[in-house]
Amino acid sequence: MIQFLEQNGAEILPAPDDPETDVRNGNLEVVLVIPMDYGDDFSNGRPATVQMIVDSSRQSAVATTERTRELLESYSNQIGSLRLIVRGISPAVIHPLVIERIDVATPQSQVLIFLNMMPYFVVLVVFMGGMYVIIDATAGERERGSLEPLLINPVARWEFVVGKLLASIPFATFAVFLTLIAFAIAFNAFPLEDYVGFQLTINIPALVGIFLIALPMILLASGLQMIIATFTRSFKEAQTYVAFLPLIPALPGIGLAFLP
Repeated sequence: MIQFLEQNGAEILPAPDDPETDVRNGNLEVVLVIPMDYGDDFSNGRPATVQMIVDSSRQSAVATTERTRELLESYSNQIGSLRLIVRGISPAVIHPLVIERIDVATPQSQVLIFLNMMPYFVVLVVFMGGMYVIIDATAGERERGSLEPLLINPVARWEFVVGKLLASIPFATFAVFLTLIAFAIAFNAFPLEDYVGFQLTINIPALVGIFLIALPMILLASGLQMIIATFTRSFKEAQTYVAFLPLIPALPGIGLAFLP
């Protein structure tokens, strides 16, 4: 069994003194314990017991644990088949059902798995692009004491609001533009099909359409952020409140990614 594990890429380390403690403390991801009666049971054709000591709460060890379990099951199936052959029985008799998986997914439907995550990223960039400009123009000026002198000028209040709003829109627009350019490069320039198994592409007209759809969202996001930041008294307070705002419109995008 040890030779089988080594032949399949497993690294065999010296046995620890206290395997349960080492696994619990995270020093080792999995320990395979072979009892003393393993050889007798194995030689006599009885089920030979081996113990896998794992910590199911440690997520970093899940891959190693599953790989070890799969190797042991593969070894068990191999030995079982050899025992049947020795007795003149075909190993096929213990496999009465053969499952053939026929995947009818098209390359276009497979691409949707990745494209369904785009709305979440686009909405997030829409809200994050001009957020700090809005915060600095409202709560930041109040914290610095420059907002009150600005308001005593003979200018209508709505003009102040529109001016501060328009100051953030170019930043948010440019952030969305860069994000879509990154998507275009990733999907069209890099050979992602070598890694995911199918081709990922998104054409320029589709990206332009996404950009146009995002423009009114940028105006809405900047307006909502300005309303929230106006009621705060410091930059950090505004940053705390406004940072939660992208989660609300991004929820449909998150749902679309998991339940398209």
